[in-house]
Formats: sequence, C-alpha cells, structure tokens
Amino acid sequence: MQVIVELLAKYARWFYVVCLLGAIYNLREAILARQERKQALFALEKEAALGHLYRTWAWTIVLIILLGFAFYMDKVVAPVILTPEPTQESLVNVLPLPTPTATPKPTPTPSPTPIRPRRTIVVPLFTPEPTFTPTPPPPVCPNPGVNITSPGVNAVLQGPVQVIGTANIQNFQYYKLEFGIGENPENWSFILSGNQPVINGVLGVWDPSPLPPGDYKLRLVVVDITGNFPPPCVVPVKIKK
Repeated sequence: MQVIVELLAKYARWFYVVCLLGAIYNLREAILARQERKQALFALEKEAALGHLYRTWAWTIVLIILLGFAFYMDKVVAPVILTPEPTQESLVNVLPLPTPTATPKPTPTPSPTPIRPRRTIVVPLFTPEPTFTPTPPPPVCPNPGVNITSPGVNAVLQGPVQVIGTANIQNFQYYKLEFGIGENPENWSFILSGNQPVINGVLGVWDPSPLPPGDYKLRLVVVDITGNFPPPCVVPVKIKK
C-alpha cells in the first residue's frame, strides 16, 4: 500500500494530465458520436453511433473516477502515510532544556557591634498554609498498551507540553498523536507520529500555542502491522492563553 501511495505522490501531476487529456478526448468523441447519431439515416448506423456514445461516456466517467482517486490518495492519504516519523533522538532534541540559574555571590557579613541586651517580646505570627493544587488524574483507557499518563484529565495547557504514556501493542507498527476540538470532535488533526514502541516514556511534544482557547481532546492511536488498531486513548484538556 505504501509503495502505491509513494508512486502516486511522485507522479501525481503526470497522472492528472493523462486522465484529464483522456477525459477531454472521450468527451470530444462523445460529441462526435452524438452528431453522427443525429445525422444517421439507417437504424443500424444509429445503433452503432449510440454504442460508440455509450463507450465514450463510460471511459470518461472511469477517467474522472481515477482522477478523483489519485487526488484523494495524493492530498489526503499520502501526508499521513509518508509523514517523516521522528526518531527517539529527534524527540529528545525538541524537549525544552533547563535554564541555567546564576549562582549569587555571597554577601559579606558585617561584624556585629556589641550592644546592650534588650528584652525581646516574641509575638506569634500566623503563617498561612500553602495552597495545594491537585494534579489532574490520568485518563482511564481500555488498553494498557495504549495509554496517556500526562497531561491528565482537564489539564490546563498554556505552552509546549510533553505527552507521556505507553504505545506498545502486539505486532506494533507505529503510533500517532492527534487532537480534536470540543467535547465530541468530528475531525482529528495530526500532531506527530513515532515508529518505536514507548513504555511509560515521552511520546512527543505538543505545542498548542497557535490554537484558540477552549476545550480540546488529545488522542493516542497505536497501529499494528496489519493496519488495525485497538481503541485509542483520549484525554480532555483545556487550552488557555
């Protein structure tokens, strides 16, 4: 399948030209056959012209269908199948590096001046307890080999985020990350893919900064060598600016 898609993507323009020229030629033949049928005097000539007309229209429809099929494979299927799959090294390179922190210079401590001891009244101060922000829990996914552990359910995303989880099924071929808009997305957009299994590790980095604020769904799909895949793991998230 991938070889056919590669050939169509490589020679798509020539295929379009051949199909288009063939369709134009058959349309011309159909017009001539129609005129020939109108001008025919005998029933046998009209029948032959009618058969010629049907054949030209049939070939025209076949060429238009082939043209549409090639367009679909070139513009829809090829970008998904032929997308360069990142290696583990490239995934590591795109991760944000820690920012070095400058070490402050020690401030010299002045020598204390002896003073007369004074009575000190200690007043207890109320120290507020720190506010605890709960960590969003991971989603409950039906297949342990297709699982996202971070970001969690309804996590708020404001910049690039590491997607951590597991993509490891029997007869593994590749995995891909996608996102959809709203509570029940009708369409899913491609983020990235990988061709190596991952177990409790980094699946990739998603930067939702260009997207408008709102509710989204993040989805992990793991495909085996037969082209089938178990139920995806879906986690709802929120994007804020």
